[in-house]
Amino acid sequence: FRLLELLPKQDPLRPFQVVCFVVFHNGESAAKEKSLSAAKEKALANEWRLSFPKGWGAPESIDLDRLVSWTDLPIGKEGRHFSGTATYRTSFTGIKGEVVVLDLGEVEFVADVFVNGRKVRTMWAPPYRCGIGDYVTDGKNELRIDVTSTWFNRLAYDAGLPENERKTWTISAPPKNTPPKPAGLIGPVTLRR
Repeated sequence: FRLLELLPKQDPLRPFQVVCFVVFHNGESAAKEKSLSAAKEKALANEWRLSFPKGWGAPESIDLDRLVSWTDLPIGKEGRHFSGTATYRTSFTGIKGEVVVLDLGEVEFVADVFVNGRKVRTMWAPPYRCGIGDYVTDGKNELRIDVTSTWFNRLAYDAGLPENERKTWTISAPPKNTPPKPAGLIGPVTLRR
């Protein structure tokens, strides 16, 4: 850890390579090696709360025990075709001053990341990774991710409705009965220390 203090501060998205040697004695190498790798990367597999805006056919909020596309949620046909911005919330335990990279895994399409109420970054393309170490405090930390999808799924849903019931209009919509495309935060979401 002293080595990291001596190195110049780096952008977590442009990692540098550090070579070090770890020597284990007395046959303990396998157990220690396993615990070191486990401490290095942690999946945020805990419960997430997903909130949708009102008026678009999705529930106000739903608790998730795993991340999946909005198209795979048990929220009705209109909800599964939701297009727009929805908010994911969870928490994690952190240590102030720790170098932490948040990896969102698969995101469809744009993600705004907030830690403890402070905006970290907006990400538009893979890899959906950002450094969050400057925002982490000792103990419990709140993570919020706003994910915005394209309008494709809602346009596809509306194409199958009578014109007076549609919420969206366009010159060239997807044809009626077009299956929805994956949307939302699909993950897996991991913290890399």
